[in-house]
Amino acid sequence: MEQVTYEEASELLGKHIDNVRRAAMLGVITQIPSAKRVKYFIREQVLLFKGKRLSLSDLNQNERKQWEMYRDAASNPLGLDTVTVIREETQKGIQAFADSVAARLQGKGILESLLSDIFISASKESEAGRGSRVPSFR
Repeated sequence: MEQVTYEEASELLGKHIDNVRRAAMLGVITQIPSAKRVKYFIREQVLLFKGKRLSLSDLNQNERKQWEMYRDAASNPLGLDTVTVIREETQKGIQAFADSVAARLQGKGILESLLSDIFISASKESEAGRGSRVPSFR
């Protein structure tokens, strides 16, 4: 799918650029999301309106299905369900973080050392008759 600017769409359709802008504002021609100042359309979607008014009612049933396909492609250029991707990447990130922390703790023996200190401290206090206290961390 080729991208075209407002000016190029205007030339392809033989319409005034203001008509193309109005059609874009109404959603008749779908803009491709972009961080740039220049906005683009899918050329094939623009060509569906060649020789017609810039109105969805001028498209036949087959053209309307094609228009919807181009609209979906323009609004989601990567073809991904964004919510699902974000959810999956977040889960991967959380799991990777937890794994890296556990690996660092185990690699340095910190986890075992912490657990050992807690156990030793608790058993010493228990032997001294102070078993009801929470073990202290030193």
